Amino acid sequence: MIANYPKSEYVIADKGYGNQSIRVLIEQTGGKAVIPRRKGNTKKNKEMDWCLYKYRHLVEDAFAKIKHFKAISTR
Repeated sequence: MIANYPKSEYVIADKGYGNQSIRVLIEQTGGKAVIPRRKGNTKKNKEMDWCLYKYRHLVEDAFAKIKHFKAISTR
């Protein structure tokens, strides 16, 4: 799925998409993976852009609020 997306500078995702094969695929397409590594991973998150990752969280919160109010408004 990632291979079919248009070229982008950054791909932001959560830990569930953090395996090495996805990271390599993102780098091959010319992007940078902004995905935190899992707790047991030997490599650390030193190169990660935490500011971008925090923006991802804000966007997800906005969609969660929209879903919540949609459920209320359709009752």
